[in-house]
Amino acid sequence: MRPIVLLGGTFDPPHRGHLALLRAAGAALQMTDDLRLLIAADPWQKQGVTPAQDRLAMLQLALRDDDNQAAPPMSIDTRELQRSGPSYTLDTLRGLRAEVGDGVPIVFVLGWDQWLGLPSWQGWQQLTDVAHLCIAPRAHAFGSASPALQAWAGFRFASAQALREQPCGLLYHLPLFEQAVSSTQLRAALAEGRDADAAAWLHPAVL
Repeated sequence: MRPIVLLGGTFDPPHRGHLALLRAAGAALQMTDDLRLLIAADPWQKQGVTPAQDRLAMLQLALRDDDNQAAPPMSIDTRELQRSGPSYTLDTLRGLRAEVGDGVPIVFVLGWDQWLGLPSWQGWQQLTDVAHLCIAPRAHAFGSASPALQAWAGFRFASAQALREQPCGLLYHLPLFEQAVSSTQLRAALAEGRDADAAAWLHPAVL
């Protein structure tokens, strides 16, 4: 089977930066055959999130209207929407690993804020038992990893080639990618009536 690269998120709303990040990760890793947007279920720990089916519809529209048709295609993975109760990334990756077997590389892409918050995730130290992690920077994002995260990550960073050659267990720092916007910023712009600011990042059908 082909290596799998996933970008998870609530996608509330989905924007061009999400698609660009997933494609940048796939290109850097030379794994572009199976790029997936993993949409999260309604998060139990967050308030005010758009309902899952509406977020899914927006993501479908964003892919339909994607104007970078020459780039590798992407698909939407809805497995987390099909589970009841809290949905944890570790459970999702374990399920995917069981589906594809032990030999297929799986890469889960994390934004910088997600990376810094990783120690708060359920079973975070076990994520690399079933997948690689690819960490992406974001412009004007500050903060450093906690001592616990640094200690855990220290010897796991590796080259793209190493990630291609084994199915899980490694970390990769995505170079030369800076995502200049977040969904939180776009929601704020829309709430304040600054549609023009949001329009540069949102596909017309989503806006």
